[in-house]
Amino acid sequence: MLVENHNTCLLDVFAGTCSQKNLPIYEHFPSVQGPAEEGYMLDFLGVSMPIDADCTRKQFALLAPGRTMMCQYYSRGLTLPRGWPMLDEEYLEWADGLTAAVQAARAGRPFRMAELGSGPYGIWAMRAAKAFAKYAAPDLPCELLLAEPFAMGDGSLLRDHTAMNLPPGRCRFVVHTEPVTTNDQVKALLGSGDVWDLLDVDVDGAERTMLTGLFGWLLTRVRRLHLSTHSRDIHWSFMKSLEREGWEVQAHYPTLSLVGLQDNGMGRFLNCDGHISAIPRFWQWA
Repeated sequence: MLVENHNTCLLDVFAGTCSQKNLPIYEHFPSVQGPAEEGYMLDFLGVSMPIDADCTRKQFALLAPGRTMMCQYYSRGLTLPRGWPMLDEEYLEWADGLTAAVQAARAGRPFRMAELGSGPYGIWAMRAAKAFAKYAAPDLPCELLLAEPFAMGDGSLLRDHTAMNLPPGRCRFVVHTEPVTTNDQVKALLGSGDVWDLLDVDVDGAERTMLTGLFGWLLTRVRRLHLSTHSRDIHWSFMKSLEREGWEVQAHYPTLSLVGLQDNGMGRFLNCDGHISAIPRFWQWA
């Protein structure tokens, strides 16, 4: 289906269909052309990632088939057409990053994104930065805050990844390698400077102590939230708190579920992490 329907419809491998349209944000990003460098995968934005970074460890193929299917092809010396994400648990995270980047570029403002639990590559921040660079003026600043206490190492993977994917000096990187587990630590990271265009959090369960009680404060510091949740209790607790504190949840699906994005008219899928996409309901920034 992916070969036959390249970017013309939303591929749903769980239902075996390709009958719906992708979210409109993807239309802004036609797939880049040209081969990937040896040993690398190249996504539709033009972001190169080492094949080994995603494909050396065993993964449940149905949890994020857009990622695991690519690995299966590469392991056989084959490649898939370079297309937009298929419908799986990462589809919404892709859309949030692209949306935040395009909105900042269109507004002519600097782009600021924080990724808490970034891994050594800061892949979601890099993807958003690549999208921002496509539409923003070359001199419009870009700042990426990466918080990763366990996997950052000496930073060489991030430096190489940045050199391969962005022009020199295009974005300012701030890397925080100390554990972040409390409200006060999050405030220290996000409390200064302009409003953040996107806060992406994937911290393997630490989100409970890190974010509980903080959504009211974040309302005035963040334009868009993307939260990964690691238990259903955390997920539904966050959903209640977000509603109470003035956030509009645009889409979500609970941890370990088959709900998918059916409430948004886009179909069900199996997911491991829960995901929540939210924006402030009433706040207007100057």
